[in-house]
Parts: sequence; structure tokens; C-alpha cells
Amino acid sequence: MTRVSLTPGDTMKLLDRLPTLKPRHNNAEFWQRLREMQICHNLHNSYVAGLVRTKLPENLWSRLRPAHQNGSWCTVRSDSRREQEATLADFKADVSEALGHTPVDCNAIVAFTQKPGEGAQEYGARQFEAFQVQSGIPDADRQNPAFIQLYKDGLGPTHLAVLRTGLEPYFSFRELENWAMSLDN
Repeated sequence: MTRVSLTPGDTMKLLDRLPTLKPRHNNAEFWQRLREMQICHNLHNSYVAGLVRTKLPENLWSRLRPAHQNGSWCTVRSDSRREQEATLADFKADVSEALGHTPVDCNAIVAFTQKPGEGAQEYGARQFEAFQVQSGIPDADRQNPAFIQLYKDGLGPTHLAVLRTGLEPYFSFRELENWAMSLDN
């Protein structure tokens, strides 16, 4: 299998097309684009490692296994696509582990409650930001059942009084938020 050599200009073009790797995210878009580049340009694993190293936060490279840090994993010279994919999958898993998840801090999340005079939408934005940062859930979204429960638990007294009646005014976060905003008025 013939491999291409990249010029510095080629490398910069590829780097511009790759998003930065983010801690506590699955980085699916990054890995998909990288895989497409590897296939399209027939990139050797050493180029792949260089692209990843450039997009990985600096302090995380040292968390990789020694074979991935020093590039010895790139010396696999097989024409077997299956072997190449397995080697790359191992590297990807190591990078993902290095990106890791932050420890969960439930106290920081639960501490967010609706402030007096604060609208349900503003409270929801603050609560979701805390949830994303502190929950340890990669790519958390507002439909996450844990987030919805935390949102309900932190609502102000008027909202909580209605919720205690057993009324479940929603099926999604958007419906819950719309209901809570209707009580704000």
C-alpha cells in the first residue's frame, strides 16, 4: 500500500479541518473526520499520531501509554486494513482514556437552585451549565433524566408546590421548562 508524504502546508490544511479534542467528550466528530482523512489521503499512522498530538491538550500527551507517546505503535507496516484499524482503535482508546472524565461533584450540582426573582429559563441555563461541568457525563444534554430531576428539585417554592401535587406537566425538558416559565408569569 502506497503512503503519501505530507508537506507542512498539507498538514496545516488537515489540522484546520479537525476540531480540537475536548476532555470529558466523546469527540465523535474528531474521530470521524480523522478516519475519513486517513482513508482519503492514505495516511500512515505516524501522520495520524501527529495530527492527534497537535489537537490533544498539551498536558494530556504524557498520560498515554509509552508506545503511543514514543510512536512505536506507528511502526506496524501491515497492508491489512483490519490490522491498521485495530492499531488505530487501540490508540484512540488510549487517547480517550487520557481525555477522561472529571470526578463527579454532586454537591456542586445540587447547590444550584432557582434564586428568588429568577426566571425558570435563566435558572435552567445555570443548572445545565453546572450539570455539564460537574456531572462527568460526556456530551450531556437537557433530555438527560438526571438533569431533568435536578432541574425539578431546584425549582422555586411555587413550582415545587405544584409538582408536589403529583402533576407531571411534561414529557421532555422543553415541555417542563415551558410549564415552569408559564408559572413565572
